Amino acid sequence: MFKKILLSYIIFPLLLVAAASAEGEDIDTKTLPIVVNGDKVQYDHANKIVTGTGNVSINYKDIRITCDKITVNLDAKEGLAEGNVTLYQQDNVFSAENVVYNFENKTGELINGEMKMPPWYGNAESIEKVADQEFDLNKSYITTCDYEKPHYRIEARTIKIYLGDRVTAWNVLFYVGDMPIMYIPYYNHPLKDNLPQVNLVPGHNDEWGAYLLSSWRYYFHPDSKGHVHVDWRSKRGFAEGLDYKYGMEKFGKGYARFYYLHDKEPGSGIDDKRYRVQVRHKWPVDENTFMAGEFHKLSDRDFIKDFFYKEEYELDHEPQTYLTLIGAKENYTLSMLYRPKVNDFFTVTERLPEARLNIRKLKLLNHLNLYYTNTSSIAVLNKSFANDVDGARAGDSYDATRADTYNELSYPFSLFGFLNLNPFIGTRQTFYTEDEAGNDNIVRDLYNTGVDIYARSYKIYDVETNFLNLDINKIRHLIIPSARYEYIREPKVSPEDLLQFDEIDAIRQKNSVELAIEHKLQTKRHADDGSEKTVDLLSFIVSSEYVFLDDFGQDNKLLGIKYDLETRPYDWLYFDAEAHLDREARQFDTFNADLHVTKYKDMTFGAGYRYEQDENSQVTSYFNYDIPNKDWKKRWGFRIYNRYELQEKQFQEQEYTIVKDLHCWSSELTCRIEDETDYTFWVIFRLKAFPDIPFFFRTTYRGPEPGARR
Repeated sequence: MFKKILLSYIIFPLLLVAAASAEGEDIDTKTLPIVVNGDKVQYDHANKIVTGTGNVSINYKDIRITCDKITVNLDAKEGLAEGNVTLYQQDNVFSAENVVYNFENKTGELINGEMKMPPWYGNAESIEKVADQEFDLNKSYITTCDYEKPHYRIEARTIKIYLGDRVTAWNVLFYVGDMPIMYIPYYNHPLKDNLPQVNLVPGHNDEWGAYLLSSWRYYFHPDSKGHVHVDWRSKRGFAEGLDYKYGMEKFGKGYARFYYLHDKEPGSGIDDKRYRVQVRHKWPVDENTFMAGEFHKLSDRDFIKDFFYKEEYELDHEPQTYLTLIGAKENYTLSMLYRPKVNDFFTVTERLPEARLNIRKLKLLNHLNLYYTNTSSIAVLNKSFANDVDGARAGDSYDATRADTYNELSYPFSLFGFLNLNPFIGTRQTFYTEDEAGNDNIVRDLYNTGVDIYARSYKIYDVETNFLNLDINKIRHLIIPSARYEYIREPKVSPEDLLQFDEIDAIRQKNSVELAIEHKLQTKRHADDGSEKTVDLLSFIVSSEYVFLDDFGQDNKLLGIKYDLETRPYDWLYFDAEAHLDREARQFDTFNADLHVTKYKDMTFGAGYRYEQDENSQVTSYFNYDIPNKDWKKRWGFRIYNRYELQEKQFQEQEYTIVKDLHCWSSELTCRIEDETDYTFWVIFRLKAFPDIPFFFRTTYRGPEPGARR
């Protein structure tokens, strides 16, 4: 009887709400009823109290509560849940012995509560839901370990959880087992961030001695965060650093980095006070305008090499300071570049500043297929030499103002339905305020003409097979021969008479044709959504250049031949090879090959071979393997990286890593050997929930990008 009365009390308002919605009226969510389901539900009409017992569940807005018993005051919209209480909100689960919850304010208190908010787990004497998306865990801990007795935990008097946003706490103790190992005054972790709060990396090598690299991540806001670094190296001393990543709503985003140490062994001619300051900023001013800039100040030329070798030196050992503003429209791009010299030990072509206009193919007449292209620039240039490289001194620097414009007309058309031609004619005028001999106001005229030609033909073979899981559904063989003929008339002012700043100043007479032929094999494969996609199985290109006459007296000569092969028979297997044949010497002066196996049965493998004439041949390889096993106690993995000099018959670089899965942690022990004499060891303990670390040690095999032409 009571259950029927309750159902009539609940269903009638729901019908009214549905009718109002059908008429297009807005629903006031504050009037939504609280629906109680259970084995036994009773309604006290006088006091407007609903009591449910046995398998109780309540759904209200985005909240769901299950328990053994609940008492709800409908006027106050407040309930007391008892026995095996679980509160669900989004993908988060909170469990407790008892829960007092206000459905209207979305607030409440959970006694002796537990939290599951993957990858986070938590436990607290009480959990207060202080707002719709905010929870306070009192006398609590959180962890990413799902064991009842976690391997580690972060403990504090109060931990604040902001659903979908972050976890924050003050005066935090970090425990491993029952042992406190670290105190953190303030902890703030974004829930979508893969970086841990604290990183400690111990190790040893010949240059640094024993070392301990540490970083503490701070987070004030998604647009205000970074790392504080405190590092110790037994041979070099202590170092401090600060990384700051920022964002501004209307002025773009960027980051700043500062690092300093009083070096105990700085090396010959280097001051012991060593530092670097780095700032990078990007600002999309509007949909057509972009601004970017970088500032790099170093104490000495070896600073990056000594302390950030893998992270930066291998990629860019002479970072440039610049500021650029780019405006782009459909048919043109206008840019301004300012590039000063900041570090005296680098050679820099300063642009103080340079303005550049690029007009992309612009159709001149609607009824004719005539196109115009222009590249123009004006720059105040200064070639500023480093004061300690190859005997060059800062006094050898030179400067000039240069104005350059290149104009080209082209007329693309087709013949016979398969042959495509694009004849072009161009002219370049370049003005210099000064030349190599000190003469003023020099003008160089250049004229060029030529034609691009290419054809395209194919044949389809009716081959369908899944042999070796190749998934081939017909094969298309494409043949694309191409040629580019270009003639540049001998300039009246030779490059030797000009100040050399960049490639514009080095242009010479040219009369040659570039020849190429590409073979491509394609097939159709089934995509995950059921559709078919075209896949390149193989691409093979042979190219060369035939010289009729150039500025060095070479004529009627076929230069070296280049070969380029790419094949990807499977999504996980990729092979690339390129070679250059020196026709005069009748031997290959360059040969490179790369093989990649990417995550095939939990295995990653790669190998590369490098050969250049007059340099040592090298074989580079890496191998990663992880033994798949659901039992983390039996899970091990390893990585191997090697670079071998064939002519010297020795390893130039070796790296060996053992990885152990420790349930919520993984540990890595790595040994790197360089030149067979320099040994480096380091250990990394990594939380699996936060796998990223702000340190770069491991050698990564840099093979080719599929589809990229070198």
